[in-house]
Amino acid sequence: MQCVPSYAGGDKYQVECGLDSQHVVDLVENSCSCKNWDLTGIPCMHALAVIHLKDEFPKTYVQTWYTKQTQLQIYSNFISSVRGPKQWASLSNMLPILPPPLRRPPGRPIKVRRKELDEPQTTKG
Repeated sequence: MQCVPSYAGGDKYQVECGLDSQHVVDLVENSCSCKNWDLTGIPCMHALAVIHLKDEFPKTYVQTWYTKQTQLQIYSNFISSVRGPKQWASLSNMLPILPPPLRRPPGRPIKVRRKELDEPQTTKG
């Protein structure tokens, strides 16, 4: 599908894709009226048409959380390993944790079986 961008004033551009599809792209706010760019942080096809019109690089409009530097900062903290159960401290003064008591309703449990399609339906009454 071919998208044709046109300047709409200010920092906004109108992008026409097909007969009934028009979207407004704002390169300063990093948003498009289709909301894909707003949700993902990656320019949608409407924004890419405007970026191509302005002869700029799409990479500069991708959110910073997708960059290699941000990913390296996220995983830069050292995660210490957990010791095995044999090395855990024993808590001898603690009572064992038991499951909650089972409470059954009074009376006989109701048993309802599924009837076949050709079996007559009976009702109590």
